Amino acid sequence: MKKQILNLGKFLNKKDQKLINGGFDYPVGFCYAVGVNPPQLIAKVLCNELCPDGATPFCPVFDDGIRN
Repeated sequence: MKKQILNLGKFLNKKDQKLINGGFDYPVGFCYAVGVNPPQLIAKVLCNELCPDGATPFCPVFDDGIRN
């Protein structure tokens, strides 16, 4: 029985471990298209990275949503 319980699931590499809630080095930020109404989400990136267009992502965990 113990062996069956220990063999549940699969081994997670470092990349997979970071995808688990709470495993990010930085919180997730959101990238929105500029000039579109309503705003359109174009990407989700870590708050220490930039959006694909080079803009700073909106990071709701920070008070003002802007990385400084």
